[in-house]
Amino acid sequence: MKGKPLVQAIVIVIAVATGLVLSQKPWRFNASAAVEADAQVKQTEEAEARLRELARQEAYAQSPAGREEQARKQGMLLPGESYVEPKKSPSNPR
Repeated sequence: MKGKPLVQAIVIVIAVATGLVLSQKPWRFNASAAVEADAQVKQTEEAEARLRELARQEAYAQSPAGREEQARKQGMLLPGESYVEPKKSPSNPR
């Protein structure tokens, strides 16, 4: 009878050790899957931020101020305005 608790304790220790050994691979897989999921979340957040920025730029380009800015970059003037070319000087070599 004295040996029975010892045998039970050894069986329990062996069972726990076996469980720990067999559970290592799933835990490693889970850790790598978590890293991959974090990378995909970050990539999605960056894409969403870029999409918001492009939507903001498009809204500005379609606004009256944005259209006027683009027209002026192309050299267009409002009726009644005239273009004055700056004089060339050493500080402004254009």
